Amino acid sequence: MDAAIVRTTLQLVTPGILLIFGISFVCTWLIDRKRHYLLVLAGACVFFTLGAGSQIFSLPPGAGPNAIVSGAIYTAAVITAAEGLFVALG
Repeated sequence: MDAAIVRTTLQLVTPGILLIFGISFVCTWLIDRKRHYLLVLAGACVFFTLGAGSQIFSLPPGAGPNAIVSGAIYTAAVITAAEGLFVALG
């Protein structure tokens, strides 16, 4: 098997696990719809997955544009996760 395929597959493990967490948050929200913060936490998981995917697949191409786009998406993930935690605890 090609080393690049193995490396890419291993890099996708963490975003994949976090995407499963996001799906779990949505499924839990479907059971108890009063807990709206679960959707916010699911959104944070999706943002992280998108940011990691942007870096792994080099979208957009080029180090500078890729760093800006993935950094913005990661920042959105952190802000969304913080919002979800504040709503859950507060």
